[in-house]
Amino acid sequence: MKITATVPGKVMLAGEYAVLDGGRAIAMALDGRLEVQCRVSFANANPAKTRITLTSDLWPQPVSFELPEGRPEVGVATPFVDAAIAALDFFEQKPATLEFSARGNLDPALGAGSSSALRLATLAAAERAANSTKATDLDAIESLAVNLQRLTQPAASGYDVAIQRRGGGIVFCAGQSTVIPTRDLERLTNHVAIIAGGRGAPTGTTMREFLGWLTPVRKARLMSLSEAQVDAWLAFMEGKTDLTPLVTTIAAHRTFMADSPVFPHGPAKILDQVPGVDRTWTWKPTGAGGEDSLLLIGPAEDINPAISAMTSSGWQLSTMGFCREGLQLC
Repeated sequence: MKITATVPGKVMLAGEYAVLDGGRAIAMALDGRLEVQCRVSFANANPAKTRITLTSDLWPQPVSFELPEGRPEVGVATPFVDAAIAALDFFEQKPATLEFSARGNLDPALGAGSSSALRLATLAAAERAANSTKATDLDAIESLAVNLQRLTQPAASGYDVAIQRRGGGIVFCAGQSTVIPTRDLERLTNHVAIIAGGRGAPTGTTMREFLGWLTPVRKARLMSLSEAQVDAWLAFMEGKTDLTPLVTTIAAHRTFMADSPVFPHGPAKILDQVPGVDRTWTWKPTGAGGEDSLLLIGPAEDINPAISAMTSSGWQLSTMGFCREGLQLC
């Protein structure tokens, strides 16, 4: 039996860190995708061990290991290994072999959710393979993917798994997702560009540094600035305002973040010299921060000089755009 699951990339427009304390976040699905194929065999009626094999275009050789009764703890290996081990719990009858093959264009350097996509796709493919005659339990899959994520990160809201499951756009708060109407996504296409490059910023390390800096006073200020930014994004997407309130709130949020240990000062030196910054266009880090992906927000004619400045410094413009499709199984 072979099952294929594909999952889109993701980007957070607003709500980073505030979402960990009950604030709202806006997340969007990206049309880069990661695909995981699951093959399962029950060659033996009751095998003593299950052999798990993992292949991916991210490494040259397969990873293969056997699991006897009483599988090991998860949360100590890679996202792929952990998800493959956890997937065994979906099977009432123990399989003799469980093979997963992953491929896609969610480069980890782009900060587009490659790890969360790998967990979600692996679990979804295995759950369908184990329960092919039943409806897929997406809630259970999402919950398990988030629990695995929390074993390896100092804090995780689960927004990335939520948007990658659903696609389109969501407002995420306290574990609940509100889908953004499709019509409201159209205004983003010509006003948001994603660039990546820099030195990269591992999520776990970056989060620990920021959370260590976030005193109660700073947290209160962050929550206020973040909520104002979410309101401005939603008003812009709904066509209630022009870009001005959005530019203003993003600039204020970025000014606050500039004092934190995860602020990308290198790109800031470049972008803050581009004409019109924080007037006709603006920019912000995304996700956990650091020199990872950045968002450029404004009309194309205003952000094109910023794109040129960053690409001249070795960064790259992402080819991924927003998409409506979430997790898909076949």
